[in-house]
Amino acid sequence: MKKYLLIIILTLLYLDVIHQLLMILILQLILLFYEPGHVKLTVENCYDTQIATLIDSI
Repeated sequence: MKKYLLIIILTLLYLDVIHQLLMILILQLILLFYEPGHVKLTVENCYDTQIATLIDSI
């Protein structure tokens, strides 16, 4: 039973990470037209914060 629960949790985390990556990619594409360097830095900071939050929540 625990094994199935672990698989479900890992799958949800995996899907969440994919979702975050897709959102960042879309954001990157939308904002590509405005100051690419500045936007990239902002997106990376946002991603690092989300990963840190994800790690803290485990």
